[in-house]
Order: sequence, then C-alpha cells, then structure tokens
Amino acid sequence: MPGPGFAQQNETEFDEVIVTIRGQNIGSAEIQALVVGKELYLPVSDLFNYLAIQNKLSVSGDSLSGHILNPGDIFVVDKTYYTIYYNKVSTPLQKNELIYSSNEYYLKANYFGKIFGLQCQFNFRSLTVDFTSNIELPFMREKRLDQMRRNITKVKGDIVADSVIKRKFKMLHLGALDWNIASTQYLGNNTLWAKIGVGGILAGGETNARLLFSNHNSFDIRNQFFQWHYVNNEQKWVKQIRLGNLYAPGSYSTTNSLLGVQLSNTATRQRKSFGNWIISNSTQPGWIVELYINDVLVDYTKADASGLFSFEIPLVYGNSKIRYKFYGPWGEEQSSEQLINIPFSFLPKNTFEYSLTAAKILDSTKNIYSRLNMAYGFTRQITLGAGIEYNSSLLMKKTIPFLNLSARVGNAFIVSGEYAPGTFIKFSGNYRLQKKIQIEALVIKYAPAQEAIRTASQMDQKIMVSMPFKIKKYIGFTRLVFNKSKFYKVNLTTAELLTSITSRRVNANLTSYAVFYNKPEIMSKLAINIPVFFNARFTPQLQYHFQKHTMVMAKGEIEKRVFNNMVINLGYEYNKLINTSAFTLGVKYHFSFTQVALYNRRVGKQMSSTQAASGGILFESGLKNIRATDKSNVGQGSILLLPFLDYNCNNRHDANEPEVLNLNVRVDGCKIDRNPQKAAVKVSALEAYQKYYIKVDDLNFDNPAYRIKHKIIEVEAEPNFTRKIEIPVYVLGEVSGYVQNKIKGDLKGVSRIILTIYDEAGALVAKALSEQDGYYSFLGLRPGRYFVSTDSVQMKKVKMANLSGKVPFLIKENKEGDMIEDVNILLEMDKAGSGGK
Repeated sequence: MPGPGFAQQNETEFDEVIVTIRGQNIGSAEIQALVVGKELYLPVSDLFNYLAIQNKLSVSGDSLSGHILNPGDIFVVDKTYYTIYYNKVSTPLQKNELIYSSNEYYLKANYFGKIFGLQCQFNFRSLTVDFTSNIELPFMREKRLDQMRRNITKVKGDIVADSVIKRKFKMLHLGALDWNIASTQYLGNNTLWAKIGVGGILAGGETNARLLFSNHNSFDIRNQFFQWHYVNNEQKWVKQIRLGNLYAPGSYSTTNSLLGVQLSNTATRQRKSFGNWIISNSTQPGWIVELYINDVLVDYTKADASGLFSFEIPLVYGNSKIRYKFYGPWGEEQSSEQLINIPFSFLPKNTFEYSLTAAKILDSTKNIYSRLNMAYGFTRQITLGAGIEYNSSLLMKKTIPFLNLSARVGNAFIVSGEYAPGTFIKFSGNYRLQKKIQIEALVIKYAPAQEAIRTASQMDQKIMVSMPFKIKKYIGFTRLVFNKSKFYKVNLTTAELLTSITSRRVNANLTSYAVFYNKPEIMSKLAINIPVFFNARFTPQLQYHFQKHTMVMAKGEIEKRVFNNMVINLGYEYNKLINTSAFTLGVKYHFSFTQVALYNRRVGKQMSSTQAASGGILFESGLKNIRATDKSNVGQGSILLLPFLDYNCNNRHDANEPEVLNLNVRVDGCKIDRNPQKAAVKVSALEAYQKYYIKVDDLNFDNPAYRIKHKIIEVEAEPNFTRKIEIPVYVLGEVSGYVQNKIKGDLKGVSRIILTIYDEAGALVAKALSEQDGYYSFLGLRPGRYFVSTDSVQMKKVKMANLSGKVPFLIKENKEGDMIEDVNILLEMDKAGSGGK
C-alpha cells in the first residue's frame, strides 16, 4: 500500500508504491518502489534478483555488491560514500539519489540506464516501468533457452506430465452404439436400409461391429464387419493383434472381404515425421473430409465448390496407411472411406517392422489369402523391404514374392522402387522445390499375363506438379496431372489442370479435363461458392465442352442455415448432354440426440424422396449412465473430468467432499463439452490409443484458496470407453500477522523480513516477506499444524533478535479455506550480535 516514509539515513520523504516492470524479453512483475515527487526509485536488490543478477548485501549493510554477466564484471553500491563502482568506473551520487530504507537500497531510476545500461522508463500515471537492455542478461538468456526447450519439446512431441493415468485391463464393457437409417421412394419402389454400429471392449481389446440391413437384399455376411483389435504399444514383437474382418496393407490382389488374423509390431501412436507430402483428391462439394494416417486423425478440411480437397501431410517413419472419411451434408451417405498408400516407407536406422496377415477370402470359393510385409531401416536415408503374398484364388501364380526400397537424396528428393517377379516393377519419385512446389512421377510396368492386379494396361505413367500459393489476400492450390496408359494396341492419355482460390468467404475452382484417345476431348468446369443475402451461400457451376463449342451443364445451389440447427438447400441443374433438368430441395436438422434429413429430387417428370436419420448412444458407466448424441462414437474414446474439493488433501474423493464448478480445461485435438451449472467436463472425440495431455488450472474458481496440484495429466485414450478422472482441488489455508520491532516500549512494523513456515515434522513449507508496515501473509497451506519463525541468516545480517521464537498455528479443514490471523513476530535490536532465533 502507498504510504509516506523517511529514509533511514538522510530523512528524505518518500511514498512507497507498487510498480509493474515490463519488457519484451523479461515478461512483467510487480515490485515495491519509492516515489519522491515524481521521481522513481527502484530497489536494487529486488530488481537484480528478478533479472537473475547476482548480488549480496554486506554484513554491515553499508554496501551491496555482485556481478552482472560474469564474476569479473563487478559492481559495488556504497551508501557510506554514495558511489557506485561498475566496469572500472566510479560514479558519485547525491545523497537524495540513493535511499537506504528497510534493508534495501533504492536507486534513482535513470541511473540504472546511465551506469548499468538497463533503461527504465517510468510512467507516473500508470505506475509502470518499461524496461530495455542492450545486453542479454542472465534472466533474458534463461527465458530464451527455456523457450527453445519448449519449442524442441513441441517438435518432438515430448510433454512432461505431472500425473499419468495408466490403462486398465477390462474383460467386458459396452461403450457405444451408432445408428443410421434411410428410406428412398422412386418410381413406386421403396428402398429402406439401416446400419448399426456397436463398440465395446472384450478381453482387453477394442471390439467393433457394423451391421447393414436392406429390404432389397438378404442379409449377407460379406457386407457386415466385425473386428477385435488388441493393442499394447509397450511390447516389442507383437504390438497389435486383429481378429475378424481385415485390410491387408499393400495387397496386390483385388480381393473381397478378408476374415482372419493379423499380427504386427507397428505402434499405433503417431510417429516422428521426416518431411511433407501434398495429396489432393475430390469428393462432393462442401463435404467435410477427415484425414487419418495409421488410424490417427491428423487433419480435416472442407471440399471446395467443385469437391476438390488437399492436405499437406507429414511423411512419418514406418509404413503409412492413409484413410479418408467423408461426411455428407444430407445424411444420405453419412460416411465412407477410401484407403490409399504413401509410396515412400522409411524407418529409423536399425529398426525392424513387420505385418503378417492370414485370412479367408469371403467369396463363394472361400480361398486362402496371406501376406507378410517386412521392412528394415538400413540407414536414416534408406529403408529396405521384402515379403511374400499368397492368394489361392489366382490361377497361374498363386505366390508373389516382392522387394522394395525407399531412399532420400538430400532433403528434397525421395525415390522408391518395388519389384514383384512375374507381376510388375514400379518406380516413383518426389521432388519438393522451394515455395512448396511438388513434382511427382510414377512408372509401373506390368508383366505379361499377370492376374494379381486387375488391369488391361501394360504400362502406366504419371507425372504431377502441385503447388499451394498465397498472393496477398488470395490463398489457393493448383495441380497439373498427366496420365498415360499403354494397352495392347492403343494408348490412352489424360490431362487435368485445376486451380482453387479462396479469398475471405469466397471460393472458386476452375478444372479442365482432356482425354486423348481416338480424338481429343476437352472440357472445363467452373464452380464458385459465394455468400449472398441473409447469410446464405450460393454455389453456381458451369461446364463447357470445347469441341462442341457449347455449355453442356449449368447448376446452382443455395444453402441457408436457419435457427442455428437447421440447414435448407435448394438447387437446380440442367445437363445438355443427356437433356435433363433437375430440381432439388433438402432440409437437415440437428437435435442434441440425432440428426434428421429430408431430400427431394425431381428429374423431368420423375420424383425421388429420401428421409434419413442418424445418431449415437454412449454408455458412460455401462448401463447406469446412457446418453444419446447426434454423432457417431464407435471406436472413439472419451474422458469425464470431475473436480472436487479435497478438504483433507488426500487425493481421494471422500463422501463429504462436494464437486466444484468452473474448472479450466484445455486438450488439443478433441471436443470439450461443459455445462456452467455442472462441475463435470466431458472431453470426447479422442482417437484410440493416442496419448493426450489434459491441462487444467484453477484460475476460474470463485475462491483463491482452491488450488490444483497436478495441472498436466497424461492419459491414453481407450476406444469405446469413457475414462472417469477425478481432479482433487485442494482447499488451502492462509496465515497472516505482523513483524514488529520493540523500540523503547513502542511497537513498529518492520518491512522486508523473511518469514519461514515449517510443518509439524520440521520441513520447510514456504517463505513470506513482510511489507512496509510489517504485515505478512501466505496462502497455500494444507490442513495441519505449522509454526512460523524468522530467517536466522537475515537476523544476523540486520543485527536483530527474534523474541517470539517459533510461533505455532493450526490450519483446519474448511470449505472456504481456513484463515489464521495475528500470528505475530516480535523483534528487537540484537546487542549481542547473535542474530536471535
């Protein structure tokens, strides 16, 4: 608190104030300072301590000395002769420019810049000090190094948690259920289909099933899906086991569904990357596309006005499986998946990975399929692979051995090759230039009469150039692709040039196609997505045929969101090639427990209508707590955070300890749901088996006595399971009192006295510092017995004795936090020089 005072030596009158010192490289802090008139005096020791500058008060208190950067860079502040010695220069001071008060030296602010090069610009109105320095002080260097360590930690993915929640084995658990149902009426026929997904845990493994029903098709096991997936990333030789319906990575054969077993020592966690690769594809306009690498969600985007989407993905060590998930706007096809393979596979040096698949082919013949993939990191730049594939459904060559190699040349060029005798030989390359220009080339030559890969082509060639760009306010992506396939008697060449540009809320896409077969055929399509009146969006599309010199397609859609939860879509399309006109009308509504959609399309005189609904059910505590949602949940994990007041600080939720509102939570890459009226916080949409770091803090609690000890919690997401984590919130107590000096029978407050607080066992718990009037306080004590005393070393320096000794006090359990006042310390000048207690 500001207040008048006098210097102990020259009786200069001053006001004590709290000022905020701030700087670009030092952050900000509040320190106690003195104001004489409008001149600021800063505490030398306090300021130097904050800046990590070594300093020490002499035993007599007549001088303060230390060094700035190194032990030879000595400074001395001398109050006997009112001089400052630094950098071999002695600077004399006026008596009113250096004030010694309450065991601290206060120096006029401008001298910090004049002598030490530490510029301190004082603003009297705001009581702030803007700090700059021409040299890198120890404090600034520590902050810079700490920031570098944090940046390296982010790059490596290494975050240090102060609490770790381990996975627990569960024999049987029902976790989630998804459902989709749709009905279409067209030409008097009614098509009804339903899909049900069930997710749980069986014998410690993720267990998922998807069942598809239709009124036009009989129940076919080949259209159903069931898989048990066990993961233990800590094992060395078998990290994953899959039973049921399988996908065989890198398979050459075009097979139907596989039913069998798969073993692998590849971890499910996202691995370190060694570069980037641009991929692009197309879907329906406006659809949401999620990108998964090795079953880990890494990015998502929205397709542009023509359906184009692109990702810049990290190339990670090990075999990479890329998967897209598409989410349509009307529910008629809620999600579908495409699987593609990155042509480059790298492993760290001396690392070996394998994948072994053995299964039946789910067709009428029930043939056998098996495949062994092996890869070894020969060096950081070269990875060798080999394996064998067996397919009993092939007539001539049932066994296909193969070799592959991936190599990096420098930082921008990647090449790969693969050879399967009697089947094919393949070469691919990727060159990444500056400004993210990427050039890709691919050549595949098929062996005559090979039957594993279903193609009539003898050779496929492809070259692609792609580049994202930014020009002022315009962000875009362009791609040029040439494909050439050689058949028995003819060649087929295709080309595509597309450019997608976005500026603010407007997106435009121009795509040109060319097919060179008997005669060239070239078409271009322009699609634009623009905002219009009443926050609606309009998407016109035009397609032009160059050989026919005419517009062959015109299409327009307008979309409007109503009541936050409803979307209405109206469209018209004219196709000159087939001479048809079509009108569409769609409505979609989001409830908290489901999504419903109606879609009507009229082509000529024919009318079709589709009704769809979808949703999910979460079993958060088995069958005790069931919650309906509008999203799919099968295969995902979730976490329920329950903060409670831990009165006795034993980290257990006892019966008398209530929950507490307003927990601050941050988790990257997921969805956080909270209700202001409830304490629980739900973290959902977690990818299975991935490590998440939950960051919690106590800044929003109503009571400053509520504190959280463990603020970074590491937890591994478990599929089809809601992990309940209780967050103990300590209710801490506060102690306060006065440090006073007994002078001729009168008591006077003593500032800057160090108070030490010990627990019942004699362990140091905390320290506090008395203010100008002698008042001190400390908040942060758990319930228990303590005692407070003074620092014996300081007592000797200031030649004072502690008459009170060790003063005991008790912090009790209290919902609001116990407050103990009047724990006072009495001092007197120590004539014997012992320093007291």
